[in-house]
Amino acid sequence: VLGDLGAEVIKIEPPQGDLFRTVRPGRSRAMGAGFIGFNRNKRSLALDLKHPQARPVLDRLVASADVVVHNMRPSAAESLGIGYARLAALKPGLVYAFAAGYDQSGPNAGEPAYDDVIQAASGVAALNANDRGEPRYLSTIVCDKVGGLHLAIAVAAALARRARTGEGCCVEAPMFESTVSFLMSEQLGG
Repeated sequence: VLGDLGAEVIKIEPPQGDLFRTVRPGRSRAMGAGFIGFNRNKRSLALDLKHPQARPVLDRLVASADVVVHNMRPSAAESLGIGYARLAALKPGLVYAFAAGYDQSGPNAGEPAYDDVIQAASGVAALNANDRGEPRYLSTIVCDKVGGLHLAIAVAAALARRARTGEGCCVEAPMFESTVSFLMSEQLGG
């Protein structure tokens, strides 16, 4: 979405490539349709963040970036050397945005999240119940998509804030809370 809006996006992938590349359907064994759609407008760079020799390359990228985005739990980002404090020290004014599964001030902060888990926890599956009232998952990664849109909006807002104040910031767009917010009218309706 940020690329659609004109951003230059560089995606960091592990040397073996993003696992999502192989998810079917797809015309190519190396790139499924979902991967192509979600990675349009992006350039890709293979970089093993688990190895120390990757750090200088990452640091050069961050020094020239306006925004860093990831979808990891903060503890995982810290272990890879891409935590907010370290990157903000490299690039004053950096907008750092992440999409963990849950709000980092809540009881599930450290928990991993997957679309189907969030569909159940947020009420999406209940809204899609069958005629017997049994919850069913939507056959799309709706929570990942809603979370991604909230993250893009958060990045745009943080860039607008930086234009006014000159200050960077750290923003989070957790998938659970983004989906619950998206469903607020249904939630309020019982």
